[in-house]
Amino acid sequence: MPVSLTKQSRNAEIDFYRLVMTLIVIFHHSRYLTDPAWLEAPFPGGYLPVEFFFILSGYFAVRTVMRSPEASYEDIPRWMWKKFIPILKFSLAIDVVHRLLYSVMMKMPLVISVKELIRSVYDLFFLRMAGFVNEQSIQYNQSSWYLSAIFLVLPFFFAALLMNKKLMFGLIAPLSPVLIYGYQVSNGISLATGTLIRAWGGVCLGAVAYALSEKLKKEELTKFGWGGGILLSLVELAAMACVLLYMFFYGFDRLDYIVVALFLVVISIAMSKKASISGAFPAGVTKIQDFVLALYLGQATVGSLFIPWLRARLPWMENIVVQLWIYIVLCLLYALVWTVLIRLLDRAALGRKLMKKLVSGPPEG
Repeated sequence: MPVSLTKQSRNAEIDFYRLVMTLIVIFHHSRYLTDPAWLEAPFPGGYLPVEFFFILSGYFAVRTVMRSPEASYEDIPRWMWKKFIPILKFSLAIDVVHRLLYSVMMKMPLVISVKELIRSVYDLFFLRMAGFVNEQSIQYNQSSWYLSAIFLVLPFFFAALLMNKKLMFGLIAPLSPVLIYGYQVSNGISLATGTLIRAWGGVCLGAVAYALSEKLKKEELTKFGWGGGILLSLVELAAMACVLLYMFFYGFDRLDYIVVALFLVVISIAMSKKASISGAFPAGVTKIQDFVLALYLGQATVGSLFIPWLRARLPWMENIVVQLWIYIVLCLLYALVWTVLIRLLDRAALGRKLMKKLVSGPPEG
């Protein structure tokens, strides 16, 4: 079995950062609980964590290729399948339930509900960014554009890596973000604008992060004295603190691109596991990956369906601060429900497979 298919140990530090970034996205989307948008909502720069996710996706894509030295283009569908099937379980379930709830709350006729579901099939399978989405269909989770962008960009990224690794690491990966972000800055295009070239720039930075982390792994930190690991920890924590403070107070500015560079620093150090704080995160943190995914995907249902429904029935829900915290709590609870439900279904499916093997008996001969 190729190395890329074996079960890899997860990085608890990165999984913790994923949770933090997802919570920031949710806080950012709280500004859309009101119409017009609540401009005083926390984390105006809460669209930037998507850059963190892009860089991570690029990092893991590179790691997959580098751990499969005999891989070819025929392996790309298998890699894509392995990456997106776990996501698809949550995405399809949460999305379909959202649309059914929407149909019920809007008292839509059954025929119309079915038509809307059919129209949204491209959206359900991560093809929103391909331009196939019917704008008349139910617009569900706007933040899921990230998954669509990754789904469409990764095959080309895998192919470029397989074609020429030296060219990717030496030219394409470092130069693409410079050109893309430079073009966006010069044309006044905000990083909040979801585009495929934004996704390409992010995954290319993931390749840079991989190269930097591998170099750090080989470095003997003793050259920095006894505190080499502590020094890296301070750099990582300082970078993350700057990122969090900036996103909490600012956004939609050219300084957004500095935040992207800081994400690169944080991920490179965290994935190298050379910093002293790498061992400070309990292994149990890695078990929250399904919860984080459900949290990211389920936020739209809470914000666009549950909160308006409660606001129409509870007068005290008119207070925007009250809405904010109820929104956050409901997002967490909704994600927890989906996490438990999907895991129970997975265990039931595994149980059926085991039972089928037991019933069939031992192989003959």
